[in-house]
Amino acid sequence: MNFLADGPGARVISDQIFLSGGGTKKQAIALDRRFAEAVRASGCVRCIYLPHAQPVDRFASCRNWFRKTYGLLFEDVLLPLDLDDAWLDDIRPVASDVIYLGGGCTGDLLTALRSSGWDQAIVEHARAGGLIYGFSAGAIALGPSIESAPESEWNAGSHDGLGLVPAMIVAHYEARSASRLRQLATLHQVAVWGIPEDGGVIVTRDGHARSVGVDWPVAHPER
Repeated sequence: MNFLADGPGARVISDQIFLSGGGTKKQAIALDRRFAEAVRASGCVRCIYLPHAQPVDRFASCRNWFRKTYGLLFEDVLLPLDLDDAWLDDIRPVASDVIYLGGGCTGDLLTALRSSGWDQAIVEHARAGGLIYGFSAGAIALGPSIESAPESEWNAGSHDGLGLVPAMIVAHYEARSASRLRQLATLHQVAVWGIPEDGGVIVTRDGHARSVGVDWPVAHPER
């Protein structure tokens, strides 16, 4: 995927990947409005909701939260309980679907995705132009590394993320974390985006990134 820096006069094609800092419904309203616009413009009717950054005993409450927040956007919301079952063959995502990656423990989410083949399915979905929403841990997992998450969440074997956005993501960003952004950028030699709870980032299909709501700080590697 070709990611480009946003700039004056840049040609922006439709929104594709939505990254949330992990705030409340009220805090995320600006990002979610853009998400709803993209869902309607793309004709998406089915959402595959993957809350696997959370323990299984919380899936019911996750489903209830999702339906209250986004349910009116979709005709069908699928939540596969166990990704190790045949779910991937049964509901393999198509370009007209939305994949929503929920928040929680980033390492647990990646472990579940990798053990079932869903990691590659999500990459293929992005390459086909499908919409993806990453909330907190879900946003972090879409970057090149999960070492921007708390160290207690580096439990997925590999620290590699899915690499679908061109920067490491620091969710729940606060101004006091600015030095951490710079350290991560220099250590990993990639850009690092700090996304506040009341902000979000959208990456378009032609690779442009822009903030929604509160602006997000970007740290670039020091050379």
